[in-house]
Amino acid sequence: MASRPTIQMLAERAGVSLETVDRVVNDRPHVNEEIRQRVLAAMKAEGTEGFAVCAVNDPAIQSWLRLRIGEGIPCVTFNSDLPESGRLRFIGQDIRQAGRVAAGLLYKCVSGQGPILTTASSWTGFGSGWRS
Repeated sequence: MASRPTIQMLAERAGVSLETVDRVVNDRPHVNEEIRQRVLAAMKAEGTEGFAVCAVNDPAIQSWLRLRIGEGIPCVTFNSDLPESGRLRFIGQDIRQAGRVAAGLLYKCVSGQGPILTTASSWTGFGSGWRS
């Protein structure tokens, strides 16, 4: 079984530095278009066929993904959905159903015993905004 491609493998195949591969993969500036195309060709040659992303629901990230998808690079999101990105699929829980189950269990456990505090680790995540 072949090993998964690494940034080192991509850099060697494209004849560029690790930093250049990083700039191409993360769509950073200051990359010559011919070099960018060499890195993308190396990604395809090494079997890199798409992206799997778990990211905050941010317009800049969704825009970046739309550009990659427009280039024919498939993307799936997991744990945190980015529905406006054009992603191929979302892999993760149904957050609305999970919220209903959690609220129902909490109600059964503490109903009438006092106030309930709702917390979240980040309000920028797609699910956190829906649950607020």
